[in-house]
Amino acid sequence: AQRSLLIYSLIKKTAGTLSAVFLCYHRNMKKICLLLLTLLLTLTLFANGNSEEATASVISFESVDIFGNSVSSQELFSSSKITMINFWATYCNPCIGELPFLAKIPANYDPSELQIIGIITDATNQNAYDKAISLIKEKGVDSYIHLLPSSSMNDVLSNISVVPTTLFVNNKGEIIKSVLGSNTFKRWQEIISEL
Repeated sequence: AQRSLLIYSLIKKTAGTLSAVFLCYHRNMKKICLLLLTLLLTLTLFANGNSEEATASVISFESVDIFGNSVSSQELFSSSKITMINFWATYCNPCIGELPFLAKIPANYDPSELQIIGIITDATNQNAYDKAISLIKEKGVDSYIHLLPSSSMNDVLSNISVVPTTLFVNNKGEIIKSVLGSNTFKRWQEIISEL
C-alpha cells in the first residue's frame, strides 16, 4: 500500500510538473521553466531511487508450474543466491520479443548463483495457457520454470503495473532490484553484473 501511494504521489507530482511547464512555455518563460522541470524531475527520480519500501519487500507465494507441479517461493528462492523473476504476458509484444534473450540466461550462469523463473500473468484461462505453452516452445524458453498466477500471488501481482517487469530477489525472497520493460541479453548481463 505504501509503495502504491509512493507511485501515485510521483505520478501526481510529475503531472503537476508537466502542467506547470506547459503554462510556463505558454508564457514564454523557457529558461525558468526548463530549470524548474529539471529540478522537479531530479527530485522525483531521487525520491523513487531511494525508496526503502521497494527494497524491503518480501515475495512469498504458492503456485503451480505449467506442468501442474506445485511450487513454493521459499523452495525456489532458497536454491539460488539470486532469483530473477520475469513477469510476462502472452499479449505483450515486448515480453515475447524478450523471451529468446531470457532463454540464454540459464546456460550462462551457475544456478546456485542465479536462476530465472517466469510468471505468466495472463494465463488464467485455457486460451492464454495454450498460447503461453506455444510461445515457450517456439521461443526456446523451456530452459527455466514458468509459473501460473495464483491467489497467493495477488500481493505481488497487484504491484506489477507493466509487463514485462523483472524482479531480482535474494534467497530469502527479499526484492533487491526491479526492472521495468524488456532488455537484450547483453543488457541483462550488465544488470546482473551490477547486483
